[in-house]
Amino acid sequence: MSTECIRIVEIETINKSGNFLIYDKNADRNVVIISSCRLSSFAYYFNCLEGFNYNVYMIYIVPYIEHSTFPDIEILNKIFEKTDMIICENIKNFPGFNTSEECKHNSIFNTFNINKETRIFRIPPLELRCFAYSNFHLFKCNIEDFKTFTDSSKEFLENRLSRYSYHKTKKFIQTYFQTIQLFHTHNHPSNVLMLVLFIEFISKSTAFRITKNFVNKCYNTNFLDRNEAPIFNIDIIINNFKFITKVEHDNNFLTPGILWVDASNNISRNVNKLELNKILIDFFELKY
Repeated sequence: MSTECIRIVEIETINKSGNFLIYDKNADRNVVIISSCRLSSFAYYFNCLEGFNYNVYMIYIVPYIEHSTFPDIEILNKIFEKTDMIICENIKNFPGFNTSEECKHNSIFNTFNINKETRIFRIPPLELRCFAYSNFHLFKCNIEDFKTFTDSSKEFLENRLSRYSYHKTKKFIQTYFQTIQLFHTHNHPSNVLMLVLFIEFISKSTAFRITKNFVNKCYNTNFLDRNEAPIFNIDIIINNFKFITKVEHDNNFLTPGILWVDASNNISRNVNKLELNKILIDFFELKY
C-alpha cells in the first residue's frame, strides 16, 4: 500500500495510460472518485483512513472535457462492477459522464454498469472569488466593485454548502476565513479546508472514525502542486486577512500574468498540528 501522496499531475498521467487505480489496498471492493483536481485530496485521505479497506480509483475528468475525449468504457465497467461508493463533484457538461441529478438522461448511470446498491455521494465544489488580482484580470471585475463581488461569491459558496448539507464546513469558513488561508486560488482550496470537508463527509455519511494520527498524517500535504494567487494590500483591506502571507507590491497589480507565489511549502503555514487538532475536536466533537 502506498503511503505517499499521489498528486494531480501524476493522476492525470496515470489516467492517460488507461489506468485509474490510484491507491491499491489489495481489496475486493472499490471506491471511485470522479472530479476535478480538488478531490485528489479525498483519494489520499481515504488511503490514510484507518480501517478503510477499499481500492481507491480516481477519474480526473478535466482533461477529458477539455479535449473532448472519453475514458475506456470497458475498463471502467470492470471497475464499477466492484464499486461500493462513488464520490463525485456535480458534473453536468460532459454527456455520458454527468453526475448531476439534473442530467439523468446522459449520465454515468446510463453509460456504465453501476450496481443499484452503489452509494453515490456528491461533494460540493469549494470555489471562492476572493482575490483582487484574479477578480480583476480573470473575471474583469472593476476595482470599485471588488467588495461586492467578493461578498456575492461568499454568499454563493455558503448557499451551496447549505444545499449540500455541509453546515460544519460552512461554519468553518465563516469562522476562520480571516485567520487561516483557506484558498490558494479561486478554485483551489487549501489542504486544511479540504480536510475539514472530508471529515464532515466521513462523520455524516460513514461509520469510519477520524483519529489524531489521521489528522497528523494528512494536514500538511500539497495535493494540487500548483501556485497560488498573489495577495495585495487591497485583499487585506477587503477581506480583513490576518494570516501570515507575502503581500505583493501595489505597483504590480495592473500587470497581467505576474508570477504567482509558489504554494508548495506553505500549505498549512497558518495552523500547526496541535492547533488544528483542537479546532477539529471543537467543530466535530471528535473522540480521539
